[in-house]
Amino acid sequence: YFDREAMVTAALYAYVEASGDPYAEFLTAADYAEYMKSNAGESEGIGVMVSAANVTANGKKTGALQIVAVTENSPAEEADLRPGDYIVETLDETTGKWFSLPVTSSASFVSDYYTMLDMVKGAPDSQTHLHILRPSGGGFLDFPDVAVTRKAIDAKSVYWQISTTDPSVGIIRLTEFNLNTPLQFKDG
Repeated sequence: YFDREAMVTAALYAYVEASGDPYAEFLTAADYAEYMKSNAGESEGIGVMVSAANVTANGKKTGALQIVAVTENSPAEEADLRPGDYIVETLDETTGKWFSLPVTSSASFVSDYYTMLDMVKGAPDSQTHLHILRPSGGGFLDFPDVAVTRKAIDAKSVYWQISTTDPSVGIIRLTEFNLNTPLQFKDG
């Protein structure tokens, strides 16, 4: 017996990966629903944007989620997570064991990547535990168990302020484009 749906999904992931297009990505129906939810400015979790990465620390190469942006006033910001940090492991709440990613060229990387993302995300007021590596001076600072309490994330994408040197100048900063960005820009 084999799971036909799992085989087709794996084949589609592999097909898109083999295309060599760095902007192409296969999304399952569940992945697409999550993408549309986040594109609408709605999400739950710790408030980070991540990308897939490989990192070598202490002679060991592993896959990781590299933090590329931290949402202001988010649990990640409160836990002092920063762009450039690597999430190399997360505690699996169901097994109580640490979960890590294989290197990005591994056949199981894509499914493991989404598994790890799901572990980082979660219901508001629940906690996730992360193993963080922070680049520092050619090496890494190691934070083996960073506890972060998840919450509903206000995906504010437009920030504005009046210039401190010239009060006739307004400064608008866009952190991402989602469905709420035009409204937030108009209100700013």
